[in-house]
Amino acid sequence: MGGAAGGGRTIPIAQELLRYTPAGGKVLLPLTVAMDVRAELAEEELSREENALKRNGTSYTRVRAKSTISLTNSRKEVSNTRVKLSLGGRIEKTSDEAKVVVTGHNSTDWGNNDPGPVNNHSDLTWEVELKPGETRMLTVEFGYYTY
Repeated sequence: MGGAAGGGRTIPIAQELLRYTPAGGKVLLPLTVAMDVRAELAEEELSREENALKRNGTSYTRVRAKSTISLTNSRKEVSNTRVKLSLGGRIEKTSDEAKVVVTGHNSTDWGNNDPGPVNNHSDLTWEVELKPGETRMLTVEFGYYTY
């Protein structure tokens, strides 16, 4: 529940509630943002196909895109890190054995530019071990339809 401090005391490691976990059990403890593990997200368009889908009198353009997450561990210890990314569209390819869950359309992915239920929603999760000073690039390629 806490990390060791001087004099053998323990101090809280974050401002989260840790529910009961039995001896020998495992628990995922959400922490505040780690200042010494940095992440940056970049997205680029790979291709665009006009009139790729026609539905109910509307023509849609199919866009293929790639997102890259750059993770850097500035700690002097190994950092076991879980990275989650949610997006509108269907995942085509990922790096580092990401776990992918594809579900139906989610209008919150699109804001005011919602093209309707022609797109899926995708959730990705990576579990990575970052060595001290290591930078790792996680990538995902995906496709979606737009007007």
